[in-house]
Amino acid sequence: MSASRVSRRVAKVFQSKMGRMGPGFEAAQVGTHNFTKNMDPFLNIDHFHMDRPFFPPHPHAGFCPVTFSLEDSVGIVHNRDTVHDGIVSEIGPGDIFFSTAGSGLMHEEIPAEVGKNVHGLQMFINLSAKNKEVKPKTDHLKASQIPIVQEESGARARVVLGKHGDTQSPLQTLTPVTLLDVKIPKGASFPHVVPQGWNAFLLVLGGSLSVGPD
Repeated sequence: MSASRVSRRVAKVFQSKMGRMGPGFEAAQVGTHNFTKNMDPFLNIDHFHMDRPFFPPHPHAGFCPVTFSLEDSVGIVHNRDTVHDGIVSEIGPGDIFFSTAGSGLMHEEIPAEVGKNVHGLQMFINLSAKNKEVKPKTDHLKASQIPIVQEESGARARVVLGKHGDTQSPLQTLTPVTLLDVKIPKGASFPHVVPQGWNAFLLVLGGSLSVGPD
């Protein structure tokens, strides 16, 4: 017997604004200060544009800092961290670099070439109390490794984390989470079933849409 499905209503709408944070870096920030527990396990998301080094090497612990480079990025991000003893990892357009900070790591992420815009999302995802002291690790999923679902309506979804329908991301995380990169043409629709008890939110990076029965 299949479980019954219930349409959800939108609890809150928030308009984030892109602001210049410093030379070569601007971001629109969405976090728990906007949506409290409705974003859990997400702590914060920066929708950013960066074309030169901005953040010096810095530490993280107890959660997962995640860099998702959007497909329209021109530049490449160089990541260096203590997990890999400072060896550079290249985060290209469409890639996701998922760091499980756990007991603690240091990292730095800068554009590979000054002047080339990196367009992406910097996300902080919480770890459960039992996982906050795990050994730090990183996972890098290239754009070509991210499965794509093409809906009959014309909508297209990249299953970056978690699951959509029968399609599963190859990247496994300690905190269960789904991240879909969806493009919906005008007049098309995109259905997605949210597991019972999970929070859900949409970050609209362009255009407009209607959601559910509202």
